[in-house]
Amino acid sequence: MPLASRLELGQNFGAIVNTVTSGDLCINAAEHAPSTIVPRHEHANPYVCVVMEGCLEVRARESFDCPAGSVIAYPRGHAHANRFGDQRGRCVNVHFGSTWTDERLMREWLGDCRRVRIGANARSLMLLEQEMRANDSAAPLAAASAAIELLAQAMRADAIPLHPRWLTRVIDIVEADLARPPTLGQLAMQVGAHPAHVARAFRRAYGESIGAYVRRRRVEHADRALMTSDLPLAHIAAAAGFADQAHFTRVYRRHFGVPPGARRRQRNSCSMHAPNVQDDSPTKG
Repeated sequence: MPLASRLELGQNFGAIVNTVTSGDLCINAAEHAPSTIVPRHEHANPYVCVVMEGCLEVRARESFDCPAGSVIAYPRGHAHANRFGDQRGRCVNVHFGSTWTDERLMREWLGDCRRVRIGANARSLMLLEQEMRANDSAAPLAAASAAIELLAQAMRADAIPLHPRWLTRVIDIVEADLARPPTLGQLAMQVGAHPAHVARAFRRAYGESIGAYVRRRRVEHADRALMTSDLPLAHIAAAAGFADQAHFTRVYRRHFGVPPGARRRQRNSCSMHAPNVQDDSPTKG
């Protein structure tokens, strides 16, 4: 298969919806229509692709699938093609300039093509997505910090297993219905472990209790609906599993520091003044 192109620092195929730079670290978010095929290409710099939504197939010397929550590291000059699955794909791409690869550990880890699955619900992934949506003056630094935190998690996950396989099953069960999660006893029964062991192992692996995880994920889901739709707050609260709008407002304020109504007004104000940066053509950008 012939090489289609060589992309420079910060360039990616797809519709680039946002780009953040901090020094020679460039981060962009790209969306891809279902079944999109990206022709064979290479990058002039090492970069990491974080699959946020959909499933990405990497086609190189071998082919492998990367569902949401996957982190793929590409060395400089690595030739590959991609194909997205039947659902819309969304990726955040982190490009590293020379000041990053001068550091030995980074240079060695980014020197091989590798894939690591940290999970679609990893806290570092959610933080990166949140900071990529921010519009304040600290956004570039915050997004860069979130990207490095996510990369550190991927490097650790690539080195040693962080938790038993059944804990991933716990996450899957809880995420299947955040509004009505099972009890600890029901979870333990489904994964075949004692409830106390499930609770301890979960906290040790993820740094928070199962209950705290559920509350955090509910408010993150609600925030996504708040920032991408005009649904009434009461509807968003109910869909996310909150008892009522007042409960939702209290939890949301604790998590984000502002009530949901104020955050939506901030979003609307920013969207009125922000330039349109989306490129709908599948070109480099």
